[in-house]
Amino acid sequence: MFTNASTERGIYKLNSTNLIQNSPIGGEGNVAIPIPTGNQKYEMIAHTHNAPSESTYSVFSYADLLAMYTLLRKDKIDLDKFVAFLSTADGTNYAFTINNPTQFLKVFATIFDAGFDYTVGLNRVQMREKYYTGNIDNHTEPLIKENSVDNIYDEKLFLDFLKATNMGLTLFEVNDTFDRFERVTHNTRTDTIDKNNCN
Repeated sequence: MFTNASTERGIYKLNSTNLIQNSPIGGEGNVAIPIPTGNQKYEMIAHTHNAPSESTYSVFSYADLLAMYTLLRKDKIDLDKFVAFLSTADGTNYAFTINNPTQFLKVFATIFDAGFDYTVGLNRVQMREKYYTGNIDNHTEPLIKENSVDNIYDEKLFLDFLKATNMGLTLFEVNDTFDRFERVTHNTRTDTIDKNNCN
């Protein structure tokens, strides 16, 4: 995907058509994911984190995950087919599937949602601060940073975040032509990324 522009780019496919459509660009140069109408649901969403590479995440951002939660909560994701893709100016390509939609919804639920669990919600907030936002009051920096240049370290941290939140997602590394997928997990005993070829 096109990652050397200063704004994000995105494409998507709905279950109602065979067309791959361009995502509109929203405020601050980020992709704006439209909410489909009627019975339409997303089968695929792909977007970029763009140049310069030292000012953008090399993995999915917290906002990316929150956007997918919003779509799932509105029943706008075809779970049998859905894949989210990311290409970055850092040279990384990832995909994820939602293997446990109930858990994914539970992680992002708020006190206004029927499935809200206080312990899960508190953990999400703590993990968001630890990995993505930092904590201003405690003067702590986030572990995953937009200006990081260590893609492997970022990937390990992102996998740790998914595990710490029990997010219900499966992460894949994808090659540049998007025809080879490897399921990835962070082996904390060896501090390596274990890869399982899925082709």
